[in-house]
Amino acid sequence: MPPENGYDSKTKTMHIQDLGQGLHTDVNLFDIPSGGCASCSNVVWTDGYLRARPGLASIYSPYPWGSEALCHLALYTDFASNVTLMAVTRPTAATLNVYKYTTSWAVVASGLAGDSTIPITSCNFKGYWYMTTGGGDMYRYDGTTWASVQSLQATARFKLFDRPRIVVAGDSRLFVAGCYTSKDGSASGDFVSYRVAWSDFLLGEVWGGGTGGGSSGYVDLAQDSAPISGLYYSNSSLLAFKPNSIYIGFAAGPPKTFDFRQFVSGVGCISHQTIKRFREGQILWLGDDDVYLGGPGVTPTPLGSRIRPRIRSTVDLANIKNSLAVIDQQYYLYHLILPSAASGRNDKLFTINLRNGSWWEGALAYPSIDVKAAVEFRLSPWRARQLTGTAAGGVFEFDLGNTTDAGTSFSCSWRTGMAAVRKLSSNQAEQATIEHIRIQALQHLTSSVSLAALHGDGMDRMTTTTFGLQVVDGAADLMTSARPWSAEHFQLQLSANGEQMPSIAEVGVAFKIRSQTHRRA
Repeated sequence: MPPENGYDSKTKTMHIQDLGQGLHTDVNLFDIPSGGCASCSNVVWTDGYLRARPGLASIYSPYPWGSEALCHLALYTDFASNVTLMAVTRPTAATLNVYKYTTSWAVVASGLAGDSTIPITSCNFKGYWYMTTGGGDMYRYDGTTWASVQSLQATARFKLFDRPRIVVAGDSRLFVAGCYTSKDGSASGDFVSYRVAWSDFLLGEVWGGGTGGGSSGYVDLAQDSAPISGLYYSNSSLLAFKPNSIYIGFAAGPPKTFDFRQFVSGVGCISHQTIKRFREGQILWLGDDDVYLGGPGVTPTPLGSRIRPRIRSTVDLANIKNSLAVIDQQYYLYHLILPSAASGRNDKLFTINLRNGSWWEGALAYPSIDVKAAVEFRLSPWRARQLTGTAAGGVFEFDLGNTTDAGTSFSCSWRTGMAAVRKLSSNQAEQATIEHIRIQALQHLTSSVSLAALHGDGMDRMTTTTFGLQVVDGAADLMTSARPWSAEHFQLQLSANGEQMPSIAEVGVAFKIRSQTHRRA
């Protein structure tokens, strides 16, 4: 005998107590775990709460370079351990200017030869700051003097190879990758995209190896002739990335001071700018098929399976090599900034929380923003800062304390996977209506969300019922003024702008179970 009026006597409540499961786009809607979501925009999970992603705030202005494209941000640590922010701009596609910030911006060098298709890299070594330009020399800066590395070496055969693409510092030497065979600044030799070279011990001005070259040398990793796309040094080892393989270099003793072997095949890196250090020697990077966590001697682990379909459908894959990343060590967040298929600009976000491996999707809302540079640093103990630089010349702090993108509002949304009513009812009833929704959240003065439910008898016949704007203050019971028709499947959706998005700890949805034999007319 069916229940009176077609309803069970008890309301069934579905508690979503862990909202940190993140985005799942590699499974069907019914297989998304409780706390996971089928779609999201501009939200992240940190410290137990679902909240708005970091926003942008203009910082270190005014900018003397005006609207020149900002293409590189870095930190220079001098001999006295003073840290200076460095910025590189492109006044034209083939020239570069370099600036430093103390209490205001000051020009360091101007009119350097560059190439807009080659990303700039830099590093610190023995109190100097080294920078590649791609289209010209590699330079060294000591806080006062700016000089090309080749000009510091009088002996021709010990000069640096022309126009290296990537530079990183090791414990006791510099490493470069991708360079010409010539050493006179003319780039008249052959360009060897798979060459890795290292300087002499503690000498960043001696290169090339051979008699008198000390422990400097080079190797051509020519097995597949693919270019070196990234370098990373840690634990006395050098990782040399190609798009689809990784080599590891290690000290091998004289006369060959460094030896390389293929470390991994089938996994590589497609953008040096996405390589970020995490903890305990681990690094993250964007590969040609996934996002990976690994390090010297550590087999790479793929982390991006849940969002691979979204990367394929939303990112400009032809230019994905221009992607970059910034890491927030304090909140365990690694933010990938990729070229959007919709805009062609670097404004697409995918964020992983490294505490639980959850992924989150978003997009920067600042008008026509095109992120070209990123850097992170510690201001002091327990305080850190993440910066981005843009093609329009601005420097922005990317921080959870910012609820807009430099004054431009961004929308936040989160949608659950599919809830099947038959799994909620002890008597296997197949339909229900939503009675009320309970949200447990941190109380904010202006927190409010728009709520909606998607409901239907099949995934291809879903209808949306909106419940309107609801104020959230602590633990709020949000009664639904427009209840959905009885349905077999439900999804819950909430949305807000970044300024009003509460920090949500738990969501509960109360269903009134309805017998299959008594449908609404």
